[in-house]
Amino acid sequence: PGFTGEIEQFTPASPTVRYITLGSYDLTAEVLISEDLQQDSLVAIQDWTQNGIVERYAFKTGYFTLRGSGSNQPTGIIGNVRTGVTTAATDAVTFEEIQDFMRSVIPAYRNNPIAKSQGKTAFLFNDTTIGELRKLKSSFGIPLWLPFGAADEDTLLGYPVLQAPSLDDLGAGNTFGVFGNFLKGYVVRTSKQLTMRPLFEKYADTGEIAVIAKSRWDAAPTITEALSCIVNHA
Repeated sequence: PGFTGEIEQFTPASPTVRYITLGSYDLTAEVLISEDLQQDSLVAIQDWTQNGIVERYAFKTGYFTLRGSGSNQPTGIIGNVRTGVTTAATDAVTFEEIQDFMRSVIPAYRNNPIAKSQGKTAFLFNDTTIGELRKLKSSFGIPLWLPFGAADEDTLLGYPVLQAPSLDDLGAGNTFGVFGNFLKGYVVRTSKQLTMRPLFEKYADTGEIAVIAKSRWDAAPTITEALSCIVNHA
């Protein structure tokens, strides 16, 4: 946009448009359960197996969202968005560096009211790093980590913190945190939700039942300026 004078002709801009092509990748699992185990178990073993598959799928989805290569699998965040802060230490982080990390995402994205109201503007760290961050204090001795409502909804500099087991611990050259507006910065296309079904005949000769699980999805960073990573000095 620009200002023009009276009856002055405006010169149109030629914006650059970035295209992202999303396909669908199959995330598949097959688990075998013996008929003897089903008969002897005190629990509904098939239901127990399906619950375990759901948990593993959740972990794998988080892994590929962060670390997917984009080759026959989704494109992850790490390595595909910018590094906002590189710490001075090889295995630690300071109060000031966390502040700089938060501010490495411009206000238009980090303070977006829609993303904030949905909890989509947040920090990501693994559990070990969260334990270290809970110990950080400002120069006035005020904890950087403050409770926000329920015990599992704490905040860091006013933003929620989510656990991401696939992120690195603090360590030389490690990417140990992500911050930003995930609503603007990352897109997931799900063409088929996770479904499971038993196969009774395929392994009948060995006395086993198979549980087949499958989902189809793809994902990639969109507006890379909406997300930022923090890395320890190598």
